[in-house]
Amino acid sequence: MPLSTRHRTPAVLAACALGAGAGFAALLRIHSATHICAAIVAAFLLAVPSTVNLVDAFRGRPPRRSRLACLLLLISLLLTGTAWHAVRHELVEAGDIALVPRGSAVALEANVLETRAGGDRVRLLASIRSVQEGKDTRRAGGRVWTWWPPDEPPPTRGDIVLLRGSLEAPKERRNPGGFDFSSYLRRRGVFVVLRTRDAEIVRRSRGCGRAGRWIEQAIEESLAGQSGSLLTGLLLGRSGDLHDETREAFRRAGTVHVLAVSGLHVGFVVLIALALLRSMRVPPRIARLLVLPALLAFVLVVGPRPSVVRAATMATVLLVSTVLERRSPSANALGTAAFVLIAARPGSICDLGFLLSFGATAGILVLFEPLRRIVGGPLRRFGRIGGWLGDSVALSTSAQCGVAPVLIAQMGELSLVAPLANLLVVPLAAWSVASGYALLAARAIARPLSGTLAGSAWAALEAMRGVTAAISATPWATATIASRFWPASLLTVAAAAVRLRGRGRRAAGWAGALGLAALLATALAAWGPGRRDPRIVFFDVGQGDAALIEIPGRGRVLIDAGPEGSGERVILPFFRREGIRGIEVLVVTHAHADHYGGAAEVLRGASVRALALPPGRTLHGSLAATIATAREAGVRVREVADGDTLLAGAGVSLVVVGPRDDRGLATLSENDVSVVAVARFGAGRALLTGDIEGPAEDMLLSGSRALAAEVLKVPHHGSATSTTGRFLEAVSPAIAVVSVGEGNRFGHPDRSVLARLREARISVFRTDADGAIVAAFGRRVVARSIASGRVAVVELQMDNDGSAGPTATTLIPSRSIRDSAAAWTSCGRIDASRLAYESSLSRPSP
Repeated sequence: MPLSTRHRTPAVLAACALGAGAGFAALLRIHSATHICAAIVAAFLLAVPSTVNLVDAFRGRPPRRSRLACLLLLISLLLTGTAWHAVRHELVEAGDIALVPRGSAVALEANVLETRAGGDRVRLLASIRSVQEGKDTRRAGGRVWTWWPPDEPPPTRGDIVLLRGSLEAPKERRNPGGFDFSSYLRRRGVFVVLRTRDAEIVRRSRGCGRAGRWIEQAIEESLAGQSGSLLTGLLLGRSGDLHDETREAFRRAGTVHVLAVSGLHVGFVVLIALALLRSMRVPPRIARLLVLPALLAFVLVVGPRPSVVRAATMATVLLVSTVLERRSPSANALGTAAFVLIAARPGSICDLGFLLSFGATAGILVLFEPLRRIVGGPLRRFGRIGGWLGDSVALSTSAQCGVAPVLIAQMGELSLVAPLANLLVVPLAAWSVASGYALLAARAIARPLSGTLAGSAWAALEAMRGVTAAISATPWATATIASRFWPASLLTVAAAAVRLRGRGRRAAGWAGALGLAALLATALAAWGPGRRDPRIVFFDVGQGDAALIEIPGRGRVLIDAGPEGSGERVILPFFRREGIRGIEVLVVTHAHADHYGGAAEVLRGASVRALALPPGRTLHGSLAATIATAREAGVRVREVADGDTLLAGAGVSLVVVGPRDDRGLATLSENDVSVVAVARFGAGRALLTGDIEGPAEDMLLSGSRALAAEVLKVPHHGSATSTTGRFLEAVSPAIAVVSVGEGNRFGHPDRSVLARLREARISVFRTDADGAIVAAFGRRVVARSIASGRVAVVELQMDNDGSAGPTATTLIPSRSIRDSAAAWTSCGRIDASRLAYESSLSRPSP
C-alpha cells in the first residue's frame, strides 16, 4: 500500500518535502544557474516515473515498488523546493527595479501591497509599475520597500502612489543574532530600498483596500486611543499603533498571537456566513460552497498573511470535503495550506509568522487530544465548567508546545504563563472580535446600535489589556533560553508527542530514542565545540563602543554600551538569544554618550552585579542618570584604576591598566581618562582602549605593564589623535578592530591610522564595513565578521615555558559573489547576489 493512502496525509508529506527544499536553499543561499538547472532536471527525472507508479496505484493496480515511488516523488518535491526558492528569492527579472544603480534619484509609480505602522512612520511594500530617471520614464517591475513621509496621510493596500527618492541596498545582518533585514526582504521578493524624500497618493483603491480603509475609519470613530488600535489589530492584523509597552506585555504573556488574524477570525467569518445563508433557506451543501467567496474576500481585505492563508485554506479544504462527503483529516488540511503557501512564496518557510501559525496548529492537532485526556479527565468531575477548563488548558498548552522551538530559536525566550494567560485572554479576544464585527454591521445597517456595541467591545478590550499587563508583570513570566537549544526543544516535544499518542513498545522505543537525541542536542549546545572558548564580541552600535568579554565558567563583562538605544536594539536581544541572564561588571570607560548611552537600558534589562567607572566619575553630571538607574536596580557602583582586576581565574584575567590615580587626572581630557583593560585568555591577549588619545598612550607606554596583545580595540574610533606609531609597536597586534559608525561626521577612521595599520600588516576589521566582530580565543585566535564574512586566524606559537611566542596571521576574505554567481539566461533573470555585490563596488567606501 502506498505511503500516501496508508497515512491519508499526502499533503503533509508533500509540504514537508517542499519546505525542506526551500529551507535548504535559504540556508545555503543557492544562486548558481548550474545548481538550479541541475535541481530542476533531477526533480523532473524523479517525478515522472514515480507519478506514473502512483497513478497506477490509485487505479487499483498497486505496483511492487509503490513505496519507492513515493520516496522518489518526495525527493523530487525537495529538489523542486530548492530550485523554486532560488529562482524566486535569489534571482531577479531583467526589468526589475533592482537593476537601477544604487544611489540613483528616481520617481516610482507603484501599487501598495502592504502597509505597517511602526513608531511615527509607516512602512510600505509596493509593486513597481514604472520608473522615471531624469526625463526618461519606462515600465519596470519588481518590488520596493520604503517609508512613507510622516507629514502625509498614509495610503492603504491597493492604492497607487508616486514615490520620489534614492535607491539603496537593504542592510545585511550586522550583529550576532540580530535581524537580517536583507534576507527578510529577499524572501518577500524585494532587493532594493527607497529612501523617500516625498510621496503622494495618485489614486485610491476601489476594491478590498477601500473596505479595509472603511473598517479602520469606523473603528477610529467608535473607539479612540489604545482600545481602537487594539481592535484594529484584532480585526485586520494591523497593530502598529499600539504602544510598545502593550505589545511587550502581550509578548511576555505569550498571547501576542491574538493580534494576528488567524483561525479565530476565519471561524467567525464562516459561522456568520453560514448563519446568514441558512437564514435565507439556502441548502446546506450550496451554503458551504457560497462561504468560499466570503473567505476569499476576507483574505483580500486583511491581506494574504501566512496565518490568514493557513486558516482560510484549512477551512476551504474542510468545507469542500464535507460537500463531497469525503472525510479529510485536519492534518491533511494543514499540509495543503502549507503546500499552497510555500508554492506561492517559498521564502515563507523562514518567516516567523509562518512558523508560529503552523507550529501552533500542528501542536494542537498532535497534542490536544492526549492532553485533554490527561488534564480534562479529573476536571470533568466538576461538570461543564470543569470540562471547559480542562479543554482550554489542553488547547493552550498544546499550542504553546508547538511554537516553543520557534520562540526559542527566534527570540531566546519562552513564556511560562502562556497557558494561564490564554485561558483568560482568548475568550476576551473572541468577545472583542465578535463585538467588533457586530459594531461594523451596526454602523452599516443599524447605526443607533453602534454605541452599545462599541461599549461592549471597549469593555472586552480593556479587560484583555489589564489581564495581559498583570500576568506579564510577574517576574517569572518568561524564561530565557539560549537559541542554540532549539533542536533539543524540538526533539523533546516530538518525544512527548510520540509517547502521548502512541501505545506499546514501539511508541516507547521511538520516544526513548527521541529523548536520548534531545539530551545529546542539549549537551552539544551547552558544552559542544566553541562553547568552552573565551570570546569577545565587538558589537556594531554605530558611532560608539560596546564589547562583551565572555569567559565560560568565569563570567562576563560588558565594556561600554554604545549610544542611546543600543542596549534595547543590539545588546539585550543578543543576551536573550544567547541565554545570558546577567553580567558581572558593566564598565563605562568614560563620560561620553556614545559609550554610556545604552548603559541604563542594560541595567534595567539584565542582571548586573557592578557598574565600574573611571576615577572621580561617580560625581560626574553626565553619568548621574546612569548611576541613579544602577542604584535603583541594586547594582554596586565602583571606580576602577590601574591594577584593579575585573575577572580572574586559572589562566584567564581581565585587568585594568589605566588610568592611574596618581597622575593628576584633572589635567587630562575626558577621552584620556578612559578605562583601559587587558584581557588574558591563556596565551592570547586583547587590549581594550576606550577613547584614549596620544597623552594617555604615552602614560601607558611609560608604565611597567606589558601591553602586547593579539587583538587591539583601536582607540577613539581610529581618530588621528590616537594609535601612534610607538603605541602600535608596543602592542604589536595581529588583529585590529575599529568601532565606528557608517558615514560618521567625524571622518573616522583617519586615513593615516589605517595606513599605519596596513604598513604593520595588521588585519583590520571595521564595524561600519564588517558589522560586529567576534574574536574567539583558544589554541588560536579566530576573528569573524558578521556582515562581510571576513575571517582572520592568528596561530599562537607557544614557547617552552608555556608563554605566548610569535604569532602568524592568516586572513580569509569573504567569498567573492562575482566569481561564484552566474546569469539566469533561460528566463531572463539575473543573480541578485551578484547585483548587490557589483552595486557595492560603485558606492564610495565609508
